[in-house]
Amino acid sequence: EGGVLYGFLQADGPTNGLNFANLYFDLDPANNNGSDLGFEIGNNDAFIPGVSGSVSPLAGMTYALGTDSFEFSISNSYFTTAIPGLDYYPGHDLAAPGGEVTLRLSQSFGYSVAGGDSYGPDRLGSVTLEGAAVPEPASWSMMILGFLGAGATLRSARRKAPLAV
Repeated sequence: EGGVLYGFLQADGPTNGLNFANLYFDLDPANNNGSDLGFEIGNNDAFIPGVSGSVSPLAGMTYALGTDSFEFSISNSYFTTAIPGLDYYPGHDLAAPGGEVTLRLSQSFGYSVAGGDSYGPDRLGSVTLEGAAVPEPASWSMMILGFLGAGATLRSARRKAPLAV
């Protein structure tokens, strides 16, 4: 499985120098059971909302914090595979590769935001995670041609090499 979830958030008002962010995701939005997984941007922490404890640092997470904005990338594997060290709720459903996750809440720059113009099932936004990486047909063709070309070159070089006596 590959891919990352990338996001960019910008404050629409004064931030008073508070440049941090907690992001709360619903990994199984069809169940309508609230936020399942949280990330603290700035500390590279992951946590289960409502459960004490967190895991840090997460190698598959990067971020850049500005005075009024931040961007982040989080490996899709953190949404589809249990993060060791976190106490998930019993029956906790993880997202499937190619499944959907919803950003339900952001506590950023001293503000809590739980919706926008389209507040409702999408909350702050829903994203479909990339599925397993599968090369496109054109990529397969180029790869096969490359192997054939390399093989032909090696075969030709072997035929032309003088015999050692």
